Amino acid sequence: RDDFSSTLQEARYAKEGKKGKWHLTKNELESIAKPFIQRTLEICQQVLDDSNLNVVDIQGVVLVGGATRLQSVRKAVADFFQKQPLINLDPDQ
Repeated sequence: RDDFSSTLQEARYAKEGKKGKWHLTKNELESIAKPFIQRTLEICQQVLDDSNLNVVDIQGVVLVGGATRLQSVRKAVADFFQKQPLINLDPDQ
């Protein structure tokens, strides 16, 4: 988790034009995030199973937090829940 947190901080620096310890490309960030995205979707599936629900029972998915800016997060959520996530909220609020 510490690696992921520092990676996100580096991404923030890059976005803001600040210099961090190292620079990430979009592909590198997406690659680092991939196992975290997969694990999160596995947890979502477990929650659905435990609740005796299916993805079609979910009316909407709201993404929050800075990682939701990643296109791979949005795509994975859309693919899993079979609907576009709601992203019209400021993810940092």
